[in-house]
Amino acid sequence: MGESPNQDLTDAGGLRAVIESACPDCEIELREFPGGHEAMASRGDRAVRVFQVRDKRLFWLSYRLRTTFLNRVSTTDLAVCTGSLATWLGGATPREFAAAWPFAGFVDVADAYESGDRTELAWQRFRLHDRFRLDEFVEAAAAEPRLRRMFPFTSMFWMSFRPTAEEYTVPGPWVRGLGDGRFTVGEDRYAEPDITYAAVEAVRVCLAEMDRLGVPGPAEIDLDHVRPAARAPEHRRDLAEGDRAATYCTDRREHGYPVTFKWRKETMAHAWAPDSAAAAGAAQAWVGGATPRELTLAWPFVDFVAVGEAFERGELLDYEWQQTRARAMYGLRPFVDAAMREPQLRRLWPATSAHQLGFKPAETERWLSRPRVKSLAGGRFVVLAEHGEVLGEGDVEQALSICLRELTPR
Repeated sequence: MGESPNQDLTDAGGLRAVIESACPDCEIELREFPGGHEAMASRGDRAVRVFQVRDKRLFWLSYRLRTTFLNRVSTTDLAVCTGSLATWLGGATPREFAAAWPFAGFVDVADAYESGDRTELAWQRFRLHDRFRLDEFVEAAAAEPRLRRMFPFTSMFWMSFRPTAEEYTVPGPWVRGLGDGRFTVGEDRYAEPDITYAAVEAVRVCLAEMDRLGVPGPAEIDLDHVRPAARAPEHRRDLAEGDRAATYCTDRREHGYPVTFKWRKETMAHAWAPDSAAAAGAAQAWVGGATPRELTLAWPFVDFVAVGEAFERGELLDYEWQQTRARAMYGLRPFVDAAMREPQLRRLWPATSAHQLGFKPAETERWLSRPRVKSLAGGRFVVLAEHGEVLGEGDVEQALSICLRELTPR
């Protein structure tokens, strides 16, 4: 499969010609970019994206299975480019492909993808690609059982961990690679810590911070806290009738089959059905006009009676408290329960942000500058002022007492 010295690859048309020669029956889409030209070759549920850097014999190759790209590699050899493309589009398994083209190296990524384990897929992708100088930390973290069960992700050059792949907010800690095998670990991405650690020590500090911040593991997560992730259109079903709407998914995720219930454009709740039939049945019943109580009786996995009835009565302050309780994350719920029993706090509007609970005198007004409550490990809470100054800490009752003291006119 040698290349002719007369092959013209100066534009996307030339790239199309050599791909068609290697894989005559594949579909090809072409795009031009300032930095080069791209061909997307596909057959069935497989595809290969080939990007040629302009004015260079350098090719970037990305191999896709269904909707996911498994790896991105580069080569200067056109024969390697077209040969590997033909092998992958020809239906080779990842192991067969790796035996023929060892440079691609995505067997572990492909195995994780085929298993449907999103957490393992994330780990394998980070191990395959050194992003943001985190490779040594990733290897050390992958060897730590507690972290390996959590979902790794990066944001703004920092790495952190979610209890499950379905969640999108975490209180930290955050890890950043500085190069030369050194890392920082901190609660806040916007304040660079002064102390640096080697990879193994950074893992130990990360675990200690998780304990301090009260970050739960996958087995400890409350499903009321988990917002279903975005779904590919082929797995999502949307229903609507009048002022009711529901979305459910036909693919199983970590906690089951997610369903979202909406009423007058308000998201009432998310729930996790045990099977796709239950997800569809609950969604159809809701859109058909079932009350929150009727829905819960028919489909016990759904439970937003207090939220729905407060909304139906038009008691928006109670509705906000019920929603805050249902969505309280990372250990805040015991304090929310206590605050709901305290008349002085119950007259205020609850507000949550950055894993803190605060209060507003009215729905449309700004947060009070103090107090703000944040959960710690071991059922303890810290009460903060506007700029993070600690006003005090303790168990639920002690934190509640500090809040009431701060709200008492002086």
